[in-house]
Amino acid sequence: LITNMLDQSSDVHSFLAEESADEDMPFPDGLLWVIDPIDGTIPMVMGKEYGILISLVRDKNPLLGVMYFPRSESLFAGDGHSFSKYDWQRRRLVRYDPPLSIESRLEHSKIAYESGKGQARRMILPYLDDLYTSDVNALLTQCCISNNIHDLLAGKIDGCICIGQKPWDIAPLLPICGPAGLKVTCLDGSDFDMTKDAVLVSVPGIFQSLLNITNPIYEDSH
Repeated sequence: LITNMLDQSSDVHSFLAEESADEDMPFPDGLLWVIDPIDGTIPMVMGKEYGILISLVRDKNPLLGVMYFPRSESLFAGDGHSFSKYDWQRRRLVRYDPPLSIESRLEHSKIAYESGKGQARRMILPYLDDLYTSDVNALLTQCCISNNIHDLLAGKIDGCICIGQKPWDIAPLLPICGPAGLKVTCLDGSDFDMTKDAVLVSVPGIFQSLLNITNPIYEDSH
């Protein structure tokens, strides 16, 4: 349904969707839509929030991101420069300043984490160990990265660490989270790269403190 609508309404007719992607193939170049029609199958089955993710990508660089959350009927969009939320009464996107957390102390913060399958679940353990010893206020997981971004934009959590995510999971992060006021990098602090599977998203106040934890672990593992 999503691919058909985009195919009919835009000039871009190339697609990469979770259901049809071959994970062993390299990420294609050129201009294409990247789609995750259900980010958070487990939360959805449990009747909880989940996300529908759509991104426009050129040569592995996300240009546009859209996140829609059906349970709360929240829709966010960003193009790397501006951040908007859909206004259902006015039936259009409007500029939006999200109520981000202003937390500046790691020990008071709430940090979410997500890992993919298999080896990624083992790779995230050193990060969790160091976060525990740093006395963060809470560590939590919601079984999908989009729900963590939803809560970051709502000011409910302060940061998110992700390992083992696929391109369709993280492609919208930079164009949406950047102009919303969040920091988005790889776990070593390098520029966001949607072909890598290790991402840090955080409010500015605790970003450096989180990076001081994630950077050494990432470098040791690579």
